[in-house]
Amino acid sequence: MLKGLSEEDFVTLRTPFESGRQSQTNLGRLLLFSAPFQALLFVLIYYTIGYDTTYPYKDMIFTVHLIITSIVILLSIVYGLSPVYKRGQKMQYFISILISQWMFGVNFLLGALYLLGASDVFNLEEAPIIRITYILIMTGVFIFIVTFVCLYRLLHQGEYRAGSNKDMWRTKFEKKQLLVPLVIVGTSISFMVQSMHKSIGTVDVDVLMLLITGPLLFFIMLFILPEQLVLLYCKYHFKSFNYNKEGHLMLLMKEETIPTETSSSEEDF
Repeated sequence: MLKGLSEEDFVTLRTPFESGRQSQTNLGRLLLFSAPFQALLFVLIYYTIGYDTTYPYKDMIFTVHLIITSIVILLSIVYGLSPVYKRGQKMQYFISILISQWMFGVNFLLGALYLLGASDVFNLEEAPIIRITYILIMTGVFIFIVTFVCLYRLLHQGEYRAGSNKDMWRTKFEKKQLLVPLVIVGTSISFMVQSMHKSIGTVDVDVLMLLITGPLLFFIMLFILPEQLVLLYCKYHFKSFNYNKEGHLMLLMKEETIPTETSSSEEDF
């Protein structure tokens, strides 16, 4: 689907690599930091939230979840080490996508679903819990498809080329682009929790917070997944989205030709 596009069509997407936000070193630190956090999330989900939940197939999910979490933690540690990620920066980026989606998408959604079946909270039966699960998953799939189609169209319209409006916006707000959505999401969650707490006075604010943030984070992660996948595609297809041995971002193809042309003209002169 993206094969008809050239390197120039993705230039704006290099911004997080140019700023260093998603450099090998920063990703390595995040991966190492995420390892204990993932273990803590697993313990909280099964021994604090879901120990008495009526969520269907909980034992089977526990086994699968434990295996995947163990593998993800191991990969986080391995690709968080400098000798490893310097030889496999493409794989490191793939692992970072996998871990971010697993940690903030799957884990928080599962925690929220387990709360619905907790005996001391809602204690819903299996049928409504399964219906809610299907609705949330299908909504997430819909968000992913719509976002991917929009991103695909923008790429073909040249909206991610150098000099475009998106290029100027992303360059200007790259260092702050995580702050803005966090403030918006945090403010929205605060208002929703307050309004729901007034309507459902018997439910703790902490419970309402998890019930809202779980699906919300799941949707946000699926919203950013298309761009993550496009960036992974770029790292495999274009040198300019990768770093050299010294840790510097490689030049675009058109930038690589400039020194050659200059030197040849000097020799001719």
